[in-house]
Amino acid sequence: MIIKERTVPVQIPALKALHRRLPSDHPKQAVIREDLRKREIGYRGECSLDYYLEQLPNYFRQFRGLRLGSFQIDTLIVAQTCIVIVENKHFAGNIRFEERIQQFTRTLNGQTQSFPHPLPQVRRHHQLLAQWLYEKCWPNMPMHPLVAFTYPSSVISSKKPQPFIIRAEFLPEKVLSIEENHSVHILTDSQLHVLSEQLKFAHKEPKYEPLKSYGIKPSECLTGVHCPYCNHLPVQRTSRSGWHCPRCKRKHPTAHVESLRDYRRLFNSRISNREARMFLHLPSASVTRHCLVKLNLPREGNYKNVRYLLHCL
Repeated sequence: MIIKERTVPVQIPALKALHRRLPSDHPKQAVIREDLRKREIGYRGECSLDYYLEQLPNYFRQFRGLRLGSFQIDTLIVAQTCIVIVENKHFAGNIRFEERIQQFTRTLNGQTQSFPHPLPQVRRHHQLLAQWLYEKCWPNMPMHPLVAFTYPSSVISSKKPQPFIIRAEFLPEKVLSIEENHSVHILTDSQLHVLSEQLKFAHKEPKYEPLKSYGIKPSECLTGVHCPYCNHLPVQRTSRSGWHCPRCKRKHPTAHVESLRDYRRLFNSRISNREARMFLHLPSASVTRHCLVKLNLPREGNYKNVRYLLHCL
């Protein structure tokens, strides 16, 4: 049973917004593109893991992308008898584990890179989750860390057995094997339900400030409405309710909505009429008010101090 679905990490849409809002020759563009690429690869790997998670019996409670305070678990699986913590790794190439020096190497296209061994990270999540459960007065439960490699054609090797490291397709079998080794039901059905609800509502999306992360000033970002089809910026406003892209020649009636999302992701979740007018390149306060009011956005403040809340976009 899926208690929390996996969602797109907040960093991905934020980095896309930052990428299109910076000039193409900006010195940070290359690192932003690479970071975005890595984030998208990691997310695709997590999503590919979900295919195999669907094969687990319904009595397992699944939390996909669960963040509790300062730590995030890729996948958490809870049963009445035990808990399984799964860390996802999505690497192509030849993967070789070096247990003695706590690292693994990846060889791809003739190049070899080294990475920290993933088990210390998942064991740390084990400790933090155990502490979280203790603070919530839940009984001590057996916990099992696993690292699942999701890239289908990668080749994994090691001098020593790595029982906690598996390929994604064997995850259901491994989880069932772990559960079969624990015959004592530590939680009742009702307790499992209560714990699941607590975990679900304890999840908090991380706060991500891309400008601060890359040391970029707001004044370095481009303003205007971008084209939802080709990302050209800025598009032209042709009427009270329409936008036209000079590059791809397509029209969009509400192109400004996605640009307001860019504003939320990069600058602030609240926007005034004046700020929206300047950012969207609108001709007047009345046109700006029409665009914002039509979106039925929540508001705070009165008269000239009104701020429109963008969190629901």
